[in-house]
Amino acid sequence: MAGVGKTTLMKQVAKQAEEEKLFDKVVMAYISSTPELKKIQGELADMLGLKFEEESEMGRAARLCERLKKVKKILIILDDIWTELDLEKVGIPFGDDHKGCKMVLTSRNKHILSNEMGTQKDFPVEHLQEEEALILFKKMAGDSIEEPDLQSIAIDVAKECAGLPIAIVTVAKALKNKGLSIWEDALRQLKRSIPTNIKGMDAMVYSTLELSYKHLEGDEVKSLFLLCGLMSNKIYIDDLLKYGMGLRLFQGTNTLEEAKNRIDTLVDSLKASKLLLDTGHNSFVRMHDVVRDVAIAIVSKVHRVFSLREDELVEWPKMDELQTCTKMSLAYNDICELPIELVCPELELFLFYHTIDYHLKIPETFFEEMKKLKVLDLSNMHFTSLPSSLRCLTNLRTLSLNWCKLGDISIIVELKKLEFFSFMGSNIEKLPREIAQLTHLRLFDLRDCSKLREIPPNVISSLSKLENLCMENSFTLWEVEGKSNASIAEFKYLPYLTTLDIQIPDAELLLTDVLFEKLIRYRIFIGDVWSWDKNCPTTKTLKLNKLDTSLRLADGISLLLKGAKDLHLRELSGAANVFPKLDREGFLQLKCLHVERSPEMQHIMNSMDPILSPCAFPVLESLFLNQLINLQEVCHGQLLVGSFSYLRIVKVEYCDGLKFLFSMSMARGLSRLEKIEITRCKNMYKMVAQGKEDGDDAVDAILFAELRYLTLQHLPKLRNFCLEGKTMPSTTKRSPTTNVRFNGICSEGELDNQTSVFNQLVCHSSIILSNYMLKRLQSLQFLKAVDCSSLEEVFDMEGINVKEAVAVTQLSKLILQFLPKVKQIWNKEPRGILTFQNLKSVMIDQCQSLKNLFPASLVRDLVQLQELQVWSCGIEVIVAKDNGVKTAAKFVFPKVTSLRLSHLHQLRSFYPGAHTSQWPLLKELKVHECPEVDLFAFETPTFQQIHHMGNLDMLIHQPLFLVQQVAFPNLEELTLDYNNATEIWQEQFPVNSFCRLRVLNVCEYGDILVVIPSFMLQRLHNLEKLNVKRCSSVKEIFQLEGHDEENQAKMLGRLREIWLRDLPGLTHLWKENSKPGLDLQSLESLEVWNCDSLINLAPCSVSFQNLDTLDVWSCGSLKSLISPLVAKSLVKLKKLKIGGSHMMEVVEPVWQ
Repeated sequence: MAGVGKTTLMKQVAKQAEEEKLFDKVVMAYISSTPELKKIQGELADMLGLKFEEESEMGRAARLCERLKKVKKILIILDDIWTELDLEKVGIPFGDDHKGCKMVLTSRNKHILSNEMGTQKDFPVEHLQEEEALILFKKMAGDSIEEPDLQSIAIDVAKECAGLPIAIVTVAKALKNKGLSIWEDALRQLKRSIPTNIKGMDAMVYSTLELSYKHLEGDEVKSLFLLCGLMSNKIYIDDLLKYGMGLRLFQGTNTLEEAKNRIDTLVDSLKASKLLLDTGHNSFVRMHDVVRDVAIAIVSKVHRVFSLREDELVEWPKMDELQTCTKMSLAYNDICELPIELVCPELELFLFYHTIDYHLKIPETFFEEMKKLKVLDLSNMHFTSLPSSLRCLTNLRTLSLNWCKLGDISIIVELKKLEFFSFMGSNIEKLPREIAQLTHLRLFDLRDCSKLREIPPNVISSLSKLENLCMENSFTLWEVEGKSNASIAEFKYLPYLTTLDIQIPDAELLLTDVLFEKLIRYRIFIGDVWSWDKNCPTTKTLKLNKLDTSLRLADGISLLLKGAKDLHLRELSGAANVFPKLDREGFLQLKCLHVERSPEMQHIMNSMDPILSPCAFPVLESLFLNQLINLQEVCHGQLLVGSFSYLRIVKVEYCDGLKFLFSMSMARGLSRLEKIEITRCKNMYKMVAQGKEDGDDAVDAILFAELRYLTLQHLPKLRNFCLEGKTMPSTTKRSPTTNVRFNGICSEGELDNQTSVFNQLVCHSSIILSNYMLKRLQSLQFLKAVDCSSLEEVFDMEGINVKEAVAVTQLSKLILQFLPKVKQIWNKEPRGILTFQNLKSVMIDQCQSLKNLFPASLVRDLVQLQELQVWSCGIEVIVAKDNGVKTAAKFVFPKVTSLRLSHLHQLRSFYPGAHTSQWPLLKELKVHECPEVDLFAFETPTFQQIHHMGNLDMLIHQPLFLVQQVAFPNLEELTLDYNNATEIWQEQFPVNSFCRLRVLNVCEYGDILVVIPSFMLQRLHNLEKLNVKRCSSVKEIFQLEGHDEENQAKMLGRLREIWLRDLPGLTHLWKENSKPGLDLQSLESLEVWNCDSLINLAPCSVSFQNLDTLDVWSCGSLKSLISPLVAKSLVKLKKLKIGGSHMMEVVEPVWQ
């Protein structure tokens, strides 16, 4: 997308690469939408100090290439590529011509990079998140927006920029140092989609995005982009189909299937250009608000358009404007009344997404002067009967009455040209018989009509041109032919039907002669237990419940089974396997298979059957097995070549008969497997079983080379993970004590009658992964182990050879829960031979035997760690002692942003020896119920003398965080709960420590007297929320004595909320005689509950000019709420609650 900051990012990349000396040279060129080779060559040459003597492009290219080859390591950045750029013509050597040359390319269009330029890895640059956007906005707008009058409106203006950096910068600079009225006008302009009225927006934002629009290839994609700009926040692909076909936007498309494919192509092109935003759902996309405004401005240049989104309609456009209006969009507006008629003779598209208010009435004559209308969408309306003027819409092709309350709709029969008709979400109970007369209907959408109980016979069969029928979550009362309701037999008379969503209560209703052979897309559910997934992953989904496979399957079901891409089987009877029982050809198109609650199922595949196809499940990607209590194996017998070769995801739950997941022969064929999740299989004790048919070299096979996610939960008998080492023949001369190790999910297999192969077997049955397996599971990114009661260690580092080459694991997330016997996660120092430098998240919970988290040498590799959470463990130290180190240890966590420690009653220190730690990016710190450890200390000679007595290895009583420099410079939220310490803060902390702290929560600190002492007031100048509760000894919240009075009044100027609960010893927030007091001008909420000793809520000198809420409850010693002087400052008070304070004598009239 234009304006997201690609060029700024590239400049920063170049700067950082130079500063860190990652390359010998870094050069950059701007390409633009009209690339000139000489200009590009000149920019690169200037940065290389090269002067061209050649005049021709070819000569300059040769000279530039020669110069670039002389630089051993060079980074070339080519910014803003619009079309394919011939690097050879520019003079850039790449690939084998110069292996030291690396390139970074940027473009607004992903396809340009990946398809035309052949990039190896693409990184999308998205719009900013709300918090990031607000930071940028404040930086550009200046300090003036911190003024109380501007704060809230500035936030609203920033939100309207919707995270687009170019819009944020432009708007913020335009409003910098401007008054409140100008800010209010800007917000109004942004909300009304006319940002060009804001100075600078036209030049900077509009022109930039318009350029992206102009470079779209073809009128179709441009027309679709402009149509998207008129639609609602969620742009549904189905709506694009209905609207686009109604407007005849797509040339050369004869069928809806062709149109759907065309729309997919065009939407993909718009997403690649970032003019549409991907949502992760295949049913809808979104458009950035700023892009939408530009789209409406562009379409308004060509056509008269009236568009209003989420705003109040003050007045309708003037008559002459309506006369030429071709498109009208009113999206979720507060419209109380419509005119008798709208005279819009040229109108072709009218979208009226009303807010859910069924009181708005459409006048009977409203549509009389819209005779060219082709597309009409009326959503969230209430019609006792449809307006009679609808019969005037003789050219209408698309009509949507989604989520409407409908009465008499028989007038629809007058719309003879209607092709696309939607009732989605309406309350209709009976389909009118007149629908049968809409013989041009091609798409009929009855989704979510959950009250629909009656469809008269022969209505559906009369719609002979129907291509798409959607009855998702709708009518299910199908009957046999000749009854009072519609029957499945009617589908025989729909020769063009290619898309069908339907639910049938019983498989017996599927007649032999209803074959559905022309269906290209379908979701057919048989049975009443299925739910509809809005984000369907495939084009052909079949769900079967209570199918008796012992009977001959109807031809229709057999045909659907063969063509299904997503198959769900539930409560099958008469089937011991899926293949070959249900499809002897092998499910050649199936990509996703779910099998559940079928007690007769013993195998998914039985390759022992004598009549087989060459392979089965050749393109299957996902396999889900649930509650198959008698399942013995996934594949019984030798795996057929090519079977399961594309399998990526396996999830198994509640399969108690399953003792292992795969045979060795099957495991070797799963080269693409990425995710394994095994849950509550109470008899599973190994993952891969080595059988008699597997040779001695089975253990050397590389299994699951692409495995990224491994989850093991509630597997009480799971013993180990995978074979390690080679099996040793009995004839080999070995010592009787020779060990052959088996570690992990691949166990020793079926060793019946083969025990002589081994001299001695040592099974490390308490380890998940050995270093051997970690090196082979090169792609493993996620490991989760839950409720595996036999495990004692997670990673076995035994046997690491210091002479081996360094191996880097890809593990990024580790979750361990309910492992009561785990004593160590790593049983030995990896010593840098096996590194975990990609680890980003660690979460440990309910591991009571665990004494430490990390070996000391491993901590130095945790350069990517971002999140660390430890709950309810027996941990005494976070990092284990490194006995090989004689100097004070220094631990740096450069990327950790969140640290949570909870219910660690044995925790004594971070490290059992002299050390310091640094947390430069930490934003969130929560320490709950760690009563035996002090939190903070600054490393000073005095501290070292007191706590270490000159002995680096002596542990007396160290704090959790012993810092050497500025403490937690980026910390934003601090929660401290349940500790026996007498103080929280250290006076020796440098001034910039805790300087960004916004939220402070303190609970159950029984021995502290002051929450924020005087020396911390200056450090906490960004504090916004303070919550203190259940601290029995606290006397005052803020201590002002002994501090610099000159700067004192400026402190806590951003504090917005103070919550004080259950503080029985609290007498003052701060003492009355403290002068000049605190500046609490930003305070919006003050709530004080159960503070029995409180005698003074606030000194007379304080001003509560922005206080919105004052809540005082059960403060028994409080005689007066506030002084008269303070009461006069409460000009914005909206909520006042007082109660339970029996000593109170005076409540000032704060409402004046």
